[in-house]
Amino acid sequence: MRHALKFAAIAITLLTVGFGAQAKSNKKQATPPSREQFVQIQANEIAEDLHLDDSTAKQFVATFTKCQQEIWNCGPKKELNRKQRNAKVTTDAEAEKIIKERFEHRNKINAIQEKYYKEYSKFLNQRQILKLYELENKMMRKMFREHAKGSRKGARAQKARSPRCNATPCPAACNTGD
Repeated sequence: MRHALKFAAIAITLLTVGFGAQAKSNKKQATPPSREQFVQIQANEIAEDLHLDDSTAKQFVATFTKCQQEIWNCGPKKELNRKQRNAKVTTDAEAEKIIKERFEHRNKINAIQEKYYKEYSKFLNQRQILKLYELENKMMRKMFREHAKGSRKGARAQKARSPRCNATPCPAACNTGD
């Protein structure tokens, strides 16, 4: 009887520890939201910050989502953008081509934003539209900061720090030109 109780206690302990470890690993494996999910979350937060009623909020979320999808569809391909950044421009013609492509891309985005400004004007007032753009920019800056913070953490872990000179004053800083 004692052996059975010990065995049951050990089994329960192992199961509890196993499920706890599994729950922690599931949290670590949680995938970030997809683009579409992210836009839905962003649109809902903006609608809440603008204090929109339910029908206006639904209309706003649908319009905001369509706007973002159009912007994504006109976006430059990541591979092309990387090639432009990494490629050494050897001629003025190549440089001119890259610059004109960038202008064209910005013009497409501006046209989309102007189109959706007209859509927003149908159900939002101008102060709400201005606040919408401010909130959107604030969210984008926050997202870029978090992305940069995450990439810097990885770089720090991989990069070994160079030893510092502890001499006072540091000979490298006091280069007298002897």
